[in-house]
Amino acid sequence: MPLVKTHAFVIRTIRYSDSSKILTLFTNELGKISVIHKGSRKNTKSGNSGSFSYYEAMIYFKDNREIQLLSQIHSLRVFKNIVSDIERLRAAYIVQELLNKSMPSNSPNKELFESVFGFFQCIDSVVKNAEFELLKFLVHFAKTHGIIPEANSVRFETFFARSGFTLYKSDLDFLNSIRDEIESEEDVIRNDINLNKLCRLYEQLLLDNSVANGYQKTRSVFDQF
Repeated sequence: MPLVKTHAFVIRTIRYSDSSKILTLFTNELGKISVIHKGSRKNTKSGNSGSFSYYEAMIYFKDNREIQLLSQIHSLRVFKNIVSDIERLRAAYIVQELLNKSMPSNSPNKELFESVFGFFQCIDSVVKNAEFELLKFLVHFAKTHGIIPEANSVRFETFFARSGFTLYKSDLDFLNSIRDEIESEEDVIRNDINLNKLCRLYEQLLLDNSVANGYQKTRSVFDQF
């Protein structure tokens, strides 16, 4: 059974027993995988596997096994500013849940992994607009899956996702107007009301074209604030 060393983000945690947890990791070498972290709930020295950190993990990996065995995990970087702001926290949870719900298991995507790392770096910065950084990430995520929103009809000037979500031509015009900013590495601070709608559209597009259902938990929780 090979021991694989990989960088990882924790995107879901489930209590397994009085002493252990099952973690869903998004890794650069193995893609999305589930691992059991034995003793993690009792032994604080076994490694901190909480949210919003960038990790190095050692995993005993076996093909065709649903849950792998986590040997070691330690944090390389903690994105500590995320928890101090509700907008950054909301954006981070949306990305975590989207990765968990939309990505197939055992399918590495190193380009997307680097994009996730860049996203967490950006929203950890106190000068960044979390919603705009979320939109930038979602646009890139969609592109890697070959998903590009277009107006369904010039006559009706709307785009319909499978869920019934409607994107008007004016929204597409706004998206095109900020496309250079989305693709730019420069700091951009925007507060356009359209950002929220476009983020929702991209989230739904990705879920409509993914392997999973039942996604809207995080959105409904944070929309109450």
